[in-house]
Amino acid sequence: MLRRCLPRRTIFDACYVLNLDRRPDRWQHTQQELQKAKLAKKFFTDATPAVAVERVSGVDGCTLDPAQLHRDGVLTDRGYERFQLPLEEKLFGMDLTRGAIGCALGHRAVWERIRARGQQCALVLEDDVEFHHRFSRVFADRWRQVPADWELVHLGGLDLLARGRPPRPYVAEGVRRAYQGHRELTAYVLNARGAARCLALSTPMTWQIDTHISEQLTEEEGAAPAGGVRDKYVADPVTYVLHPSLVIQVTAYGTDVQKKVADNPDLEDAARRMREFVGGGTSVR
Repeated sequence: MLRRCLPRRTIFDACYVLNLDRRPDRWQHTQQELQKAKLAKKFFTDATPAVAVERVSGVDGCTLDPAQLHRDGVLTDRGYERFQLPLEEKLFGMDLTRGAIGCALGHRAVWERIRARGQQCALVLEDDVEFHHRFSRVFADRWRQVPADWELVHLGGLDLLARGRPPRPYVAEGVRRAYQGHRELTAYVLNARGAARCLALSTPMTWQIDTHISEQLTEEEGAAPAGGVRDKYVADPVTYVLHPSLVIQVTAYGTDVQKKVADNPDLEDAARRMREFVGGGTSVR
C-alpha cells in the first residue's frame, strides 16, 4: 500500500531549515534553493505545493562545553574520549567535533518540535542543500511511491558501502531502503513517530548523529547472494531513500561539522551533480 503524507493539496505540513546565526550567507542560499524548488509560499505549483518555512537557529558548536555535556550524559565515555583525539586521528564523518555536536543538538531540537506538534510530513533541511533542477516537476510523483510504513525518507545522501556491490534493489519506482552505510541529513522527511525514534536512538552520543539513526539494521530476506552475506538495511526508524537523488549537499560553503574542508569545492560539487543529478548514480565518501 502506498500513500501520500496528507489527504490534502499540501504535501508537507512543515518545513524546517537549520541555520547558524553567524551564517546568513547559507540562509540566503537556502532561500534561493527553496525558490528554485518552488517550495516557498511565493513560488509554488500544483505539483509541489508551498509550505511555511521555519528557520531554526542551529546550535553553534563553538559555544559548547563538551566536558560538561559528557558529565551530563549527552556524550558517552567513548564519544568524549574520541572527541579529544587530534583531528588527524579522527574518523572522517563519524567522530564528534564541536560542530558535529552542535549539528546533532540542532537536529534533535527540530525532532522535538515535530514530535510535540504531532506533524506527519515535515521536511527538514540543512543550509547547504541543493535541489535537483527538476525537483518541482518530479517530487510529487516520486513521493507517491513511498511505502506507507515510512518514518524517515531521505531525499538524497551518501551510500558509503555501495562501492563494489550490486545496485541496491528498489522497493518501488525511484525508492530504495536506506542500506547500511547510508549517511547525511541534508534533506529528509520525518513524521512524529520517526522523530520519537530518532530522539531515542541519538542520545547519548558516541558518533555523529547520522550514524546513530542508521545503526538499527535488519538483513534482507531471500536467498543469500554469491558471497553468502545478505545486505542489511535500516529498520528503525523505517527509512527509505529517493533514488536517483533529488538533493545534494554542496561543499562550497565550507563545513562546520567535519574535520577538514573540501580540497576543491567547486570541482567536487560539479562532480556530484554530474554523478547524481545527471548520471543517476550513488555518491560514496
